[in-house]
Parts: sequence; C-alpha cells; structure tokens
Amino acid sequence: MEPKSQWQQARAVLFRARERLVHQRTELVNALRAVLYEYGRTIPQGIVHLKRIEVLPTSPIATCPG
Repeated sequence: MEPKSQWQQARAVLFRARERLVHQRTELVNALRAVLYEYGRTIPQGIVHLKRIEVLPTSPIATCPG
C-alpha cells in the first residue's frame, strides 16, 4: 500500500474539518429549535429555515423572555 500524498492528506483534513463544522452547525440549529419550541415557536427542520430563527428577536410577536 502506498502512502498518501501531501495533496491527498490535505484534502482528507479539509473534508473532516468541513464534516465537523456541518455537524456542529446542525447541533446548534437543533438546540435553538428545541428552546424555541418550549416557547411555542415551531421552526421547520432544515438549514434553509435558519432565516426564520434570525428574525425572531426583532419580530413584533416575539414571545421569548429577554
């Protein structure tokens, strides 16, 4: 078996780093959705709905304390 080239190793590192960032982002969005659900706000699953979470603090019908 041949050792991997520097290019292959660098590509693998980038892939793993990106995979970890995506996983962490998903965890964060799911945690936010869970907290908002406790206050009666439902946000659909999926990263495309992140904009809905961003506008909630400025929303005139914001029901979360603070």
